[in-house]
Amino acid sequence: MLNDSELDIDEPEIIGIQALVAGAAYFGDGRNFDIAIWDGSEFHGLRYKLGDTFMDTEWHYDRGAPHGTFKPYKVMG
Repeated sequence: MLNDSELDIDEPEIIGIQALVAGAAYFGDGRNFDIAIWDGSEFHGLRYKLGDTFMDTEWHYDRGAPHGTFKPYKVMG
């Protein structure tokens, strides 16, 4: 199987924690959602699970495994 570098697939650059703006919404790649609002310490987004929709939180990817699961790529707006 080919890996991403062999396929020449570029992942967008992740916005670092210091560059995030509290209250701003971001497009990204998360475990449970791809659009989230940064509150200054964690991301909040809508999660869909077993037919239910509810607010959930994820930490920035830079916080490391196993908790850092959201990679913000672009601010919305």
